[in-house]
Amino acid sequence: MRHLAQTDDLTGLNTRRWFFELAYQELRHTRRMGTPLGLWMLDLDHFKAVNDRFGHAAGDEVLKIVADLCRQELRVSDIIGRLGGEEFVIVLPDSNLEATCVTAERLRTRLAQFKFPAEFDGLSLTMTAGVTQLSPGEATLEPALLRADRALYTGKSRGRNIVVMAEHRSIEDILLADLNAQDEKFPL
Repeated sequence: MRHLAQTDDLTGLNTRRWFFELAYQELRHTRRMGTPLGLWMLDLDHFKAVNDRFGHAAGDEVLKIVADLCRQELRVSDIIGRLGGEEFVIVLPDSNLEATCVTAERLRTRLAQFKFPAEFDGLSLTMTAGVTQLSPGEATLEPALLRADRALYTGKSRGRNIVVMAEHRSIEDILLADLNAQDEKFPL
């Protein structure tokens, strides 16, 4: 029963809930030891087109293949979880921003070059990633997750198939910038 609660039944990766449990354990360890903690989010580009073209069962097989590629590229100490759909989140203990970017880029390149089985009729798949590092003084993962998510969507708006390093601003600065952007869109 515990295994079911911890493991995504499709990909074999950590469930969202179990990922966050493990990630917060690592956050506490990182804070105690004073070591860096990298974090990135990845989203498979145009995944809906895979389901539309090949069907949902084939889409599920693609997700399993991607999960296997992630396991092959990540260290045993790295923590990966499936957030939902075709979106994943990864925490890299003892990994600074540059090393985290290198890991994300290595997976992005491998996925873009991956030759799917013949039944996928020439399928090629790419991913977009938003990469960040826990900043000094951050006691939760939320600010880093927000930065990674914003970087991910910056990559999507730049055309996809890219790794984007997040800006390191405080959560207050990010939320204030959002408020200002909304004010510009909807002036009084």
